Amino acid sequence: MTFLITLFFPLFLCFNLTSVIATEVTQPIASYQRIIIEDQPFKAVLFLPISDRPLPAIITLSGSNGGLSESRAKALAVEGFATLALGYFGIEGLPSNLENIPLEYFKTAIDWLQSHPSIDKDHIGIYGVSRGAELSLILGTVFPDSIHAIVAAVPSSVIFGAINQSHLPAWTYQGRPISPSAPVAKDDEKLGQDADHPLRTTSQFLEGMKDQEAYQCAAIPVEKITCPILLISGGDDGMWPSSIFAEQILKRKNPTALVQHLHYPDAGHQIGIPGLASSSLYYHPIANKWFSMGGSPQADEEASQDSWKKLVAFLKDHLSLS
Repeated sequence: MTFLITLFFPLFLCFNLTSVIATEVTQPIASYQRIIIEDQPFKAVLFLPISDRPLPAIITLSGSNGGLSESRAKALAVEGFATLALGYFGIEGLPSNLENIPLEYFKTAIDWLQSHPSIDKDHIGIYGVSRGAELSLILGTVFPDSIHAIVAAVPSSVIFGAINQSHLPAWTYQGRPISPSAPVAKDDEKLGQDADHPLRTTSQFLEGMKDQEAYQCAAIPVEKITCPILLISGGDDGMWPSSIFAEQILKRKNPTALVQHLHYPDAGHQIGIPGLASSSLYYHPIANKWFSMGGSPQADEEASQDSWKKLVAFLKDHLSLS
């Protein structure tokens, strides 16, 4: 396959990759190159701001919809961060479902970033949303020396199983599931078939939480995380109880680690980049169902506006981007 290469800026610190490079001009803060990574054992797009020095890097991770989290990566690249939109399922060449995803895959991407001449290897963060937030926290427990800041938006405090197949593990390490999966009550199969009858699944997660023994066995061992963490949650989250999960994380955190929690009582599951909150309804491409994400466009937008400014400030503070 051939690709069109468009360059508007000289490449900074070119290195020997066969990646496809295209440059996009973004204003007013930072211009960046968009580099499709094709010669590595992972699927990703690197957004590399024009700079005369190595930059801190952030890996963005999508949620249960899979694919690449490019929109968040672009928004952070405009702020001056190098960003790697890293896919892990739901795109060509990767598993179609979130199941049996090896954590070694992510360590390979982290190691690659740390060896990149344009990246400050001592300042690498992870920004994950929903299941990607669950993953971000898991990676912080398994590879604490390689991750220097974590943003976990609408996170989980426990490890859940595969999408649509909860008896299968979502995550593995060294060839084995990393833990038992937390229980989730079954949904009403009559709901979710159309936009007029969406699923609101928070109650199913709360029902599963009643089995405290199973929940404790599936808890993410956040006490192993030593880097700063920013948690973002919505009090009206319709997908799962992210505000309760965030409070559970705060209770179990490493006493020496800085953990901040931004809680928005009226917001739902769609707290993210400002300007994108348009509906509380969402058609899930993997589950093939309609969901009520909770909140409202206004409440989600207000939460997104406030949390985004604080998220960027948090990452700049802790990844030394001045």
